Amino acid sequence: MIIQNHPLFELDGIKTMLESFEQAATSVVITEPSPEEYFLYVNDTFKQMSGYEEEELLYRSPRMLQGPMTDRSVIDTLKKSLEDSGRFMGQTYNYRKDGSIYFVRWSIAPLRDGDGKLIAYISFQNPLSIPPGADENIFFTDVLRSIELALFVTKLDGEIVFVNEAFMNMTGYSRGELIGKTPNILKSGHHPGSYYKEFWENISKCNTVRQIFVNRKKSGALYYEDKTISIVHNEFGEPIYYVSIGQDVSKLIGESESYKDKAYHDELTGLYNRLKLDEVLTRKISMLRRYSNPFSIIFIDIDHFKSINDHFGHTTGDEVLKNFSRILLTMLRRDDLLVRWGGEEFLLLVDTALDEAYLLAEKLRKNIAEAVICEKERITASFGVTGWCQGDTVATLFARVDHAMYHSKHNGRNQVSKAKCDHIEVTA
Repeated sequence: MIIQNHPLFELDGIKTMLESFEQAATSVVITEPSPEEYFLYVNDTFKQMSGYEEEELLYRSPRMLQGPMTDRSVIDTLKKSLEDSGRFMGQTYNYRKDGSIYFVRWSIAPLRDGDGKLIAYISFQNPLSIPPGADENIFFTDVLRSIELALFVTKLDGEIVFVNEAFMNMTGYSRGELIGKTPNILKSGHHPGSYYKEFWENISKCNTVRQIFVNRKKSGALYYEDKTISIVHNEFGEPIYYVSIGQDVSKLIGESESYKDKAYHDELTGLYNRLKLDEVLTRKISMLRRYSNPFSIIFIDIDHFKSINDHFGHTTGDEVLKNFSRILLTMLRRDDLLVRWGGEEFLLLVDTALDEAYLLAEKLRKNIAEAVICEKERITASFGVTGWCQGDTVATLFARVDHAMYHSKHNGRNQVSKAKCDHIEVTA
């Protein structure tokens, strides 16, 4: 690789020197000095060792080779040595393109122009098969790769930097297809955005969270994953990585009532979640089309919930959600399905026509407004109600009830809006 417009390549004899490096058994790397630190030249040995092609390294920093086991103290020493003397010699772990790890010893020296100005650094790198004094680390890495539970590590921005064999087997993706991507590659579309938002909020509060996800394999097949994600901190207590350990529990969920119960319920409130709603709603639509059995949905949103979290803290907010859920449950019939949609939003599926569902929503609204849900603040909620209309899809059904609920919000809150097939009626 040669960056033609860089002053390095104007030096006398430089191209002859680089040609000699192409046949060298040692990896040779030339980089732009700080702060850019991007690759200017790599030889074939380096490309073979790292797994990268030239076009993948162009204008990239050697930092792309670092990962969870890269020794930060070595990197800090490197920076200080270059500042003090312009030279460095050391050893550390690097990561190949496919995520596999290798141990390398390398030395760095400055390249200067005719006036003595620093224009680049040249590095000679040799992989070591056995890191001196690092047998325990090698063993630890081998254990992570070989354990039966599916494991992956991401940076704080979600970029995957490590996967083990079990994770690749579970998802159907190769290491090369996963490294550098984010866990979004597994999203199935069965969870709303609020589901993931709340999940990450819980991690920030607890450092470790366990939850069941419906994910999608490379083949397109859906599977249930019982996943635990934890934050890894450095010696200063700063978060540096997320570690995820999970297993495919699809078969267990199909056979075990306890797993099925966990998969279908919201952890905080104990209410059913989006997965259960999808299952029941599919059945309701089938019954309506076959036997004309009517059903309606009621969308409920707690008013000013963000201000409760901001003023009184998330602990109070969580208590409000739990108390709110309990009050709703005491007012429902046996066949009504109450779901926590996400955040402060709830959805109620009832086997009644629209007008009767509207009366139920109005009853719920009044009882909530009169109940003591939070001792620090009066709690009210806004409601949207609609029923299944001819030609509906699930998407049009939810769009209509969502529009009705926001109609209540925008018209003063603490009210019910009824969305018929052709228009919306509002009653305060």
